[in-house]
Amino acid sequence: MLDRPSVHDGRDFRRLHLRVVSSFSTSIIIIPPLVCVLILTPYSLAYLYLVFTDPAYNSQGEFTPVVVAYAFLIGLQMTNCFTTPLQSGIETIFVAAAWDPEVMMREHPELYQNMVHVYPQVQQAIHA
Repeated sequence: MLDRPSVHDGRDFRRLHLRVVSSFSTSIIIIPPLVCVLILTPYSLAYLYLVFTDPAYNSQGEFTPVVVAYAFLIGLQMTNCFTTPLQSGIETIFVAAAWDPEVMMREHPELYQNMVHVYPQVQQAIHA
């Protein structure tokens, strides 16, 4: 995209700038909370299983690390199934807003107003 002649006159530079901002914002806004959910949910569920069921095979606590590791792997895959579509949807919204914000304003005004309410600098970047 950078070798196109329209980049030099500034028409596509704005879109490129919005794409970079969109990518950067999604990596800051979306990924850290999802990673926390992906890590904390399986560990907490494994711990709660061991505390509340008190299985006979783990009466001395010798299998606690094995059970927690196994439950973590299962829980990680389960939460990953839920968070992947969520992350894709949020990234799609940001990319659509960066690519053609006028369509987002026209077709989904409530979503655009919510986004501007939370991130007022988005409106300044779009209308700059």
